[in-house]
Amino acid sequence: MIRRLRRFLRDRSGAATLEFCLAFPPVIYFLILGAETGLLQLRQSMMEHGMEIAVRELRLGNPAMTDPERLKDEICANSLMLSDCRANITVETRPIDTATWDVAGTGIACRDSTAPINPVVSYATGGKNELMLLRFCVTFRPVLPGAGLAAAMEKLPDGRYALTAATVFVNEP
Repeated sequence: MIRRLRRFLRDRSGAATLEFCLAFPPVIYFLILGAETGLLQLRQSMMEHGMEIAVRELRLGNPAMTDPERLKDEICANSLMLSDCRANITVETRPIDTATWDVAGTGIACRDSTAPINPVVSYATGGKNELMLLRFCVTFRPVLPGAGLAAAMEKLPDGRYALTAATVFVNEP
């Protein structure tokens, strides 16, 4: 029995397989984590790009942009990498009181697909030369929900995560 045990302990066959089995999962995990981080950054950039294009039209007083549904369409049309953008976007615009400069208020309510009613958000187009705040939120499902950046992000009740963006603009006369 002791002889077999010694022979087993001296046997080096399979050592490379063991090293591979120990090293492979963490390497793959970090590769996927890096890809997901890049995808998250790409989604955020595309979302902000779509918002900036839509805000330009809104700022210049395009009458079609007075409809919140049209603004959502414009943002989603110019935002790549946002899966099912139209169904997962919430847009809010409101004037900023320049006497108090109250900008913060509460954060934008993101769409929860488990709720029977979507959140109520304000949509005011504002008057000429009025300072306006535009905020929007798009929800998405990450590749690794409990790891990396997704672990640090707030999870919505439907299991999705929220990307938000905001900008301030002045309506042109």
